[in-house]
Amino acid sequence: MTANATSDRGLEAMFDEGTDMTEFIIDEKTRFPGQDDAARKINISMPEWMISELDATARHHAVSRQAVINLWIGERLAEEKRALA
Repeated sequence: MTANATSDRGLEAMFDEGTDMTEFIIDEKTRFPGQDDAARKINISMPEWMISELDATARHHAVSRQAVINLWIGERLAEEKRALA
């Protein structure tokens, strides 16, 4: 199979045969939405009961407290953006 195979079946066959797929991998020049978002830290104070509820939710979903907070804030910001559109 040649390296110029571009059909799905051609690519699958190349992969199955153990062909080097490096040229088909997205290069570092490719940009994705949000890729340039640098993480910044914030501090937040909240009542103990809220932290307990966050921890319970995080345990239920097997993720960190921070992941729950990020998800919820992200969802709320998306809702706000939709409401303003």
